[in-house]
Amino acid sequence: MEANAAFYNLLGYTLAEILELTLYDILELDRESIDRNVQHILQEKHYFISEAQHCCKDGSLVTVEVNINLIFSSGREVFCVVAHDITERKRVEIALRESQSD
Repeated sequence: MEANAAFYNLLGYTLAEILELTLYDILELDRESIDRNVQHILQEKHYFISEAQHCCKDGSLVTVEVNINLIFSSGREVFCVVAHDITERKRVEIALRESQSD
């Protein structure tokens, strides 16, 4: 795995620490769901967008929107994942729903 500073800082890790992790360590999903999503992307070979919770080093969760593409790099097919922190957006959505139900 490779990661840029924005991603490992978002999760509270150093570069060395994040490189030791797997998807199973980062995603707040069960192994079966992760494997199913990976297989879907590999089989369909298309753009994938989803919301997910990622596990931070301190044990907290951050809600992200992930955009995943299969790309070719150095002669091999790899995932290119872009994660955007949407925690605040989700808080606002919940507050709006709650205010509308009052």
